[in-house]
Amino acid sequence: MGLHLRPYRVGLLPDGLLFLLLLLMLLADPALPAGRHPPVVLVPGDLGNQLEAKLDKPTVVHYLCSKKTESYFTIWLNLELLLPVIIDCWIDNIRLVYNKTSRATQFPDGVDVRVPGFGKTFSLEFLDPSKSSVGSYFHTMVESLVGWGYTRGEDVRGAPYDWRRAPTQWFRLQDPSHLTPAWLWPADENGPYFLALREMIEEMYQLYGGPVVLVAHSMGNMYTLYFLQRQPQAWKDKYIQAFVSLGAPWGGVAKTLRVLASGDNNRIPVIGPLKIREQQRSAVSTSWLLPYNYTWSP
Repeated sequence: MGLHLRPYRVGLLPDGLLFLLLLLMLLADPALPAGRHPPVVLVPGDLGNQLEAKLDKPTVVHYLCSKKTESYFTIWLNLELLLPVIIDCWIDNIRLVYNKTSRATQFPDGVDVRVPGFGKTFSLEFLDPSKSSVGSYFHTMVESLVGWGYTRGEDVRGAPYDWRRAPTQWFRLQDPSHLTPAWLWPADENGPYFLALREMIEEMYQLYGGPVVLVAHSMGNMYTLYFLQRQPQAWKDKYIQAFVSLGAPWGGVAKTLRVLASGDNNRIPVIGPLKIREQQRSAVSTSWLLPYNYTWSP
């Protein structure tokens, strides 16, 4: 199962699903009511949830490109936008622009991108809203949890985010050893996401009477670890039952070197690697996945 455009970023193994179900069974708190399982939050990997966009652009790169839309539309994953010529429009809309003054990325002029379905599972069950098999991601896992007694959007929830970005700006501007209880990430491009995640975990604890199990896949593990490292130990002891890590790229991803150097179309002939490289290079998360020297020796 998984998305074929980036198998090293998105894709879950059946063995991981079996492991998760067994672990949740072991983690069931005897203090909870009979039949009650620990609440679960799913954190997807890079490319691992839908993104929506709305346009009101001053210019476009091709006469076929839409300049203005009345409402939000799915920009990821929409296979129709990856067709020849049309992909130029998609790249121009989904790319990020680096602001040298703020030292952070921003959307292109006239483009607004949002993450649908925070707290829901649909955005990461199927990356393509048409629910085609090519975009199936967490669907099998969620279906298995539902069959085991969980309810979508209640005791099993998704925590999708803008996977183009990475929480790296914080490290450049502040010393992590001097954390304050404000729990704000002033230079973090996805700072509001972490605040929303914290609030959702606390809400689930109150609603379901026990700590939460965090299940992350691929780059979602790095996001989850970043989040947990910035919470007080007392908070983690109270609200977090376990952190289940699936396919974590703790040492970085060697394939990222090719992505940055020459682009990577993953052998899809209709997509030119040099063309897609512009979008791949603009994503901060691409650089975040570079191999680390402590893992990959010279």
